[in-house]
This record gives sequence, structure tokens and C-alpha cells, in this order.
Amino acid sequence: MDVAALCISILALVAAGGAALFTRSQAIATRELADRDAARRFQERRPQWRALLEAAGSGPGAPHRLTLELTSPETVDQVRVVSLDASRLAFTDSQEGVDQLGDEALSVRPVRTRRLTDAAWRVLIPDPAASASKARLEVTAKIDGEEWTDVVEADLPTAQP
Repeated sequence: MDVAALCISILALVAAGGAALFTRSQAIATRELADRDAARRFQERRPQWRALLEAAGSGPGAPHRLTLELTSPETVDQVRVVSLDASRLAFTDSQEGVDQLGDEALSVRPVRTRRLTDAAWRVLIPDPAASASKARLEVTAKIDGEEWTDVVEADLPTAQP
């Protein structure tokens, strides 16, 4: 009788250990699934931008208007732009929200707008004849505390002879 009780106790212990291992493996799988789902959702919410340059004046050295158009469906809370090619495209510092970050890049302070679908700034193209065909912009956007940073290219106007 004692041997039978001992055997049953051992079997119960083994079954409980197996159940604990199974439960742990299910918890790990559930956590991995939640992490993958969160990463997928993060990528789905990534803002998509299109950069447009329009002449805002005439003649050499005239300012241009840089418009960042949000092409994805979700609106952003905040956007910050840095010109990665300051020798080709530079923000003018005579407008609100523009800070000098150094010799290489100029930046726009974050724009806080709940319904931001596009943002626009005056920019200069220092030497259109020497410019490449594109300028790169680093765009950092925030939505509900989440942040994305992407590089967007703006087509530069060709120099007029």
C-alpha cells in the first residue's frame, strides 16, 4: 500500500512538472507572438513622406518652399527635419522653428500638430549649378509616443542656363 501511494505520488509529481514545462513554453510562445505583432504594428504605422520643392521666388539664390507631404493614413503628432546635404539644401533661419545644429546640418524644431498632414519651410539651394539631382532629409516623426526616423529624398530643381 505504501509502495502504491509512493508510485502515485511520483507520477503526480512528474505530471505536475510536465504541466509546468508546458505552461512555461506556452507563455514564451505567447510573448514571442505578442512581440512579433507589436513589431508588425509598429511598421504598419510608419509614416510615409513625399518631399516637394517649389520655387518661392525668381532668380539665382531665390528661396524655395519645401513641403513634406504625409502620404500614409495616420496623422503624426510631431515632425523634425534635418538636411543631410546642407551644401545642397539648407533651411533659412529667418523662420520660426529653425535652429542651426552646426556647420553641416540645419534642423526644424518639432512641429506639434495633432492633424499634421504636411509641413512646409523656406529653404535655400546654395549653388543650383553644382547641386546633385537630389537632397536627403532625415525626417523623425512621432505618433502617440512612438518614433520613426527615415531618410526622404527631395528632387532638386535643375539650374537654368
